[in-house]
Amino acid sequence: CPGEAQGPDSCNHGGGLCRVGSCVSGEYLAQYCFEPVILCCRNL
Repeated sequence: CPGEAQGPDSCNHGGGLCRVGSCVSGEYLAQYCFEPVILCCRNL
């Protein structure tokens, strides 16, 4: 969502997981926990 806070807290609150490098199979990049290395991945 535009204006949504970035960071691990907002990622976890939305049901996401912070991952380094890339998301695993069955997940998509929702946002960043810490740009540009740590991604916020969520289940498809």
